[in-house]
Amino acid sequence: RIAFLKHHKGKLNVHVAELPTEGDGTAAFENATPVTHDESRSVISYGWSRDGEAIIYRQDANGDEKFHLFRVDPDKPDEPAKDMPPFEGVTAGIIDMPKATPKEILVGMNKRAPRFFDVYRLNIDTGKIDLIAENPGNIDGWYTDWDGKLLVKRAKVNGVDDQFYYRPSEDTEWKELALYKNSDYGSLAGFD
Repeated sequence: RIAFLKHHKGKLNVHVAELPTEGDGTAAFENATPVTHDESRSVISYGWSRDGEAIIYRQDANGDEKFHLFRVDPDKPDEPAKDMPPFEGVTAGIIDMPKATPKEILVGMNKRAPRFFDVYRLNIDTGKIDLIAENPGNIDGWYTDWDGKLLVKRAKVNGVDDQFYYRPSEDTEWKELALYKNSDYGSLAGFD
């Protein structure tokens, strides 16, 4: 199957179609099924869950910029989207969707304090969340390894410089890894 944006109810919504096996694929796209049904704002940011069983999308309410994550089942297109998690006034964004844990994603949410985004592990089927890292107020980047373990964070120091911290596992203390002056601009390339 393929997911794409197409107009439905006057806004861009996610549609799902079976990939054509031969011939002209136009009919498959014309007959695609809408799986989101937003009438007030177009859906812009979306993607498949790692196991291909759900579509996750990010949407705010009438332009309030308090984005929530929503889950829809493409096999049940008429069911309403599931708000994950449904905290009023909270903004959420995806940090990682690890291949190792297709039912669990890492999200940043300002649930504890409006200005600070902590990291939670969210089960996309049940909506259960577990706090895995609190933002002390200066963290502006979180990074995971191949298994979705939160092992690096980036802090702003002196207002402009980037201090990276590392920990070998999620149950160990953070240690300074590298400091990059603003003019040097350092970034995390990834894990080997």
